[in-house]
Amino acid sequence: MEDKILIGQRIKQARNRLGLSQEDLGKELGLSSQSIQSWEKGRSSPRGPRLPKLAAALQTTPQYLIFGTGQDSNEGYEDIVEFITSEGFQAQTSVALNKALAAAVRMRWISFGRDVTANTIIDMFQLNILEEYGIDPDVIEQSNKKVNS
Repeated sequence: MEDKILIGQRIKQARNRLGLSQEDLGKELGLSSQSIQSWEKGRSSPRGPRLPKLAAALQTTPQYLIFGTGQDSNEGYEDIVEFITSEGFQAQTSVALNKALAAAVRMRWISFGRDVTANTIIDMFQLNILEEYGIDPDVIEQSNKKVNS
């Protein structure tokens, strides 16, 4: 219960920092103000896909809301977004995941079918990272197209 109260306090603090009412935040997330109030009072906490969406709306990170670690500012969030969407990070994760998957296949821990490749798994992993931070993958894809044009 104490964790829910702490999460609620961080949600309220971030919402107030942005000058949002519970109603405003609820509308942005497609939820009622009662849901926001319930989170802030520690009666419940955001779960699943709601957490990264909440963090994005509050311009912070899921880690800050849950654990209170890291920056709770827009600058910290933007730095994370810039880093995880960079070509360098995506290349590094691709190489690391490819090596890990190759080792797992060699040890016969996993096997791939005809339609599933290591690149498919890597793409899924990178999409999950984006989703964790409430980032729309389509926005990243569009910005990459502009850069590569």
